Amino acid sequence: TFDKCAWEATKKANRLFTKAISDEVRDNDLIWVHYCNLMLLPEMLRKELARSKQSVKVGFFLHTPFPSRESYRILPARNGIHLGVSHCGIIGLHTYDYTRHSLAVVRVCCEWTREGRLSMGLINSGLDRTPNWIEIQGRIFTCNAFPIGINPNKFKEILRKENDKKRIAGLE
Repeated sequence: TFDKCAWEATKKANRLFTKAISDEVRDNDLIWVHYCNLMLLPEMLRKELARSKQSVKVGFFLHTPFPSRESYRILPARNGIHLGVSHCGIIGLHTYDYTRHSLAVVRVCCEWTREGRLSMGLINSGLDRTPNWIEIQGRIFTCNAFPIGINPNKFKEILRKENDKKRIAGLE
């Protein structure tokens, strides 16, 4: 169920973050946004910083699965969300599937809103060709999978070291 009050609160929270960040940010800074409820923040920041700090870069990492376009299609706030993150230079997701869903959603949203020119770019990784960037009305952003996790073998190796065993025993 879509809750209009929650949506308004989300927009208000994004405006508060925009104000706080724009007061602190300097030219050439890189701002990483890491929270799904802040998907409006990149567009708000771009508008706020457009006159004074044009060289600021904004990236976004979504730590939750990106919905398929079929799920996204029924979300009443979809246009605001997609416009928000389309102002990033890069969008990071955990898996290739999430990346593929994200790019499909942006493409479909552009068709719905008739945003004009839309291009998708391909990179050649040597094994396959995967879409990883989109241009919307002159704005280009990259979307890629950046799996996050630990290397279990490295973790086990560390646990075998004598200093680490002592540290663990001390903590216990």
